[in-house]
Amino acid sequence: MNKRYQVGLQQFEHVLSSPHPWLFKGSNLLGVAKVLLERLWDDRKKLNEKLKTKTEFKATDPDSHLLNTAHSMEDQILLLVGFAYENYLRAIWIKKSGTKNYEDTKIPNEWPSYQIDIFFDRLSIEIEKEEREFLKLLSEFVIWKGRYPVPRNKAENGNSWGKGTSTSIFSKNFPGTCEWPDVMISTMNKLAVALKNESS
Repeated sequence: MNKRYQVGLQQFEHVLSSPHPWLFKGSNLLGVAKVLLERLWDDRKKLNEKLKTKTEFKATDPDSHLLNTAHSMEDQILLLVGFAYENYLRAIWIKKSGTKNYEDTKIPNEWPSYQIDIFFDRLSIEIEKEEREFLKLLSEFVIWKGRYPVPRNKAENGNSWGKGTSTSIFSKNFPGTCEWPDVMISTMNKLAVALKNESS
């Protein structure tokens, strides 16, 4: 085997079997999502002000971009949040495995892909009904809603296809403080507790 390839493979397996890179990547994703949320908040406020005196936007209007960013950016924010959850959950799984052997830290094949609420169950992290609904919705953004205009197949229709956007997730606080919704904070806290328990 080529020595350079062998070193690269060892580094690859080291990253996959260590919780720290996964935690770092999860934090980065969440940080970018928060920056976008703040931009979303700002654009919504600007749009609300514009709509007080303006009822129509033309494509050439310098403010026409607000119609898009003030509403459609949520899907991509939740895609990044979903990816962050996946990285945090992977870190907890690695901690739980109690080994640095790459093969032993791999996610079992029988676990469903991108089903964030099921991942919580597999890691024995208890969640309330409202939290499960949020995590299921988050999974949809990871699977397709944050990436494609329509589901890839009938099985991915889920609960949100054809029922508008994710606006209700963030609109409860608007136009107040730009913060993550309570249900997201509560599930993130449970991830933090689970990670601490595995570290002790």
